Amino acid sequence: MKKDKRKITVWKNGQQVKLSMYSSKNNDTTGETENEEAATLTDTEEEVPSYGRLSNKKFFVYPLFFKKIKPMKPLIIAIASAFIIGTLLGITLIRMFVTIDEDRQANSELNNAGVTETSREQERKELDGHANLQGFDIFVLQGGVFSEAGNAQTWQKKFQEEGLPAMIWEKEKQYFLLISAVASKEKAEQLKKDITSKLDIYIKKWRIHVDEEGLKKEERSWMQTFADVWRKDMQQQKISKEQWESTKKTIPKRFQSLGNAINQHVIEERNDEAVDLGANLLTLWYELIHELKREK
Repeated sequence: MKKDKRKITVWKNGQQVKLSMYSSKNNDTTGETENEEAATLTDTEEEVPSYGRLSNKKFFVYPLFFKKIKPMKPLIIAIASAFIIGTLLGITLIRMFVTIDEDRQANSELNNAGVTETSREQERKELDGHANLQGFDIFVLQGGVFSEAGNAQTWQKKFQEEGLPAMIWEKEKQYFLLISAVASKEKAEQLKKDITSKLDIYIKKWRIHVDEEGLKKEERSWMQTFADVWRKDMQQQKISKEQWESTKKTIPKRFQSLGNAINQHVIEERNDEAVDLGANLLTLWYELIHELKREK
């Protein structure tokens, strides 16, 4: 039997090796062949290399992140700078406005104090000099206000039964029941405490004025003297009888009927109590106003 001369190529230790395909039926030959084949198979088995890392360097996300944002660095710096500058500027402006508001408040308080002092100074000048005929304020103790004269008269009697003076002042189609009058709110509150009454009494600001329309120069001058003495007595809560006597002597002929009212309410009346003094002065002024209305 012819030998098979064909060969096969196998890899052994990383090199190509050609082996013969010939095999014998003899036991020895077969054994050799088997041994050779076994050797060949054994020799050709190579260990499969394990894959390793190409680099021992660790992979980090942060360096890559910073690498990506590196081109945006100028923009980030600009935004951060703008934020910091804006914050500092805002704090500065807030402090500046707070300071301005404090200054304004302080100036306002000073101005208010100045206005108050000016008002007091004006009040002192009016007290020492002339009362303003265009109007000045007093405070009245009021028992009520009514739309009908009959109701006002009914309540007037109730106050009079308690020993309190009460007059009806008609103004703007209403009837005001007035008990007394004083120059300030503090004095009105004190006078109200001094009065013992079961009836309700209220403190109201009241405007005193004179309508000078149609008055001659000498009449206006006399009205000014009348108002000065009247207000001075209201402030001091004391009747100046000598000044009233002098005022009555110089009264214009047009207002001669006022002489009787002056006698009745201030000269002849004792006016020892503050409530009576205020009531009489209030009544006297009311009669002055009605006298002016009658003469027009």
